[in-house]
Amino acid sequence: MMWPTSLWSRSRGRAVLDATDREMVQGAAQQGRQRAYEDAMTVRAAILLDVDPTNAECTVQVDGPDGGPAPAQIVGPTRYYPGDRIMVLFPGGRGCLVLGRFAGNYDDWHVVGSDGEPAFTAGWGAAAGTVALGANGPAKPMFTKRGDQVELRGQGERSSGSAQTIFRLPDGYRPENDLLVQAATTLGAPMILSIGNTGNVAVPSGTTFGVLDGVVFTARPPIVSE
Repeated sequence: MMWPTSLWSRSRGRAVLDATDREMVQGAAQQGRQRAYEDAMTVRAAILLDVDPTNAECTVQVDGPDGGPAPAQIVGPTRYYPGDRIMVLFPGGRGCLVLGRFAGNYDDWHVVGSDGEPAFTAGWGAAAGTVALGANGPAKPMFTKRGDQVELRGQGERSSGSAQTIFRLPDGYRPENDLLVQAATTLGAPMILSIGNTGNVAVPSGTTFGVLDGVVFTARPPIVSE
């Protein structure tokens, strides 16, 4: 059967037009998918390059060839430092937010005897000449946690009584079992410091001075109640 020339031309033109339409639709769909991917919230790994003194804004280098440097905002009360491995959220083309640190968030130093912090056992206090956090000099007794590692710092002194416990660590900062760790009574004089799984940080009987600098241990995992 022979098709009329005019009908054949129109049919062939329609086929060409249909193919062009399909390509246009496919291209638009691809662009739409790409735009949706770019606008979707994604979390990526990064390195923190620098952070401002307010701990509110920073510069990050996101893993991969197209990763920055890029400005970012910090959310949450965690203190960050250059070189930290972090997680960054891209909330759909509106910059990026620092969510947290891979090794666990850095804790603030908790200075024993300060408002809202554990108190000294009766008779104990910060040793004479010790200074607050960040000052130049030996530290007051304090503790912090990085990931699951608890670190102690500072010097305590007993001025009265016979209590062996300097202070008590709060839950979340206590070891799984009672620990005996190397410490010092004064610079150069060794001492075995006791850290109980109830949180008591104690010196041997008769000791009136304790140096906590450099004591590090693994905290007990949190107890989840059913």
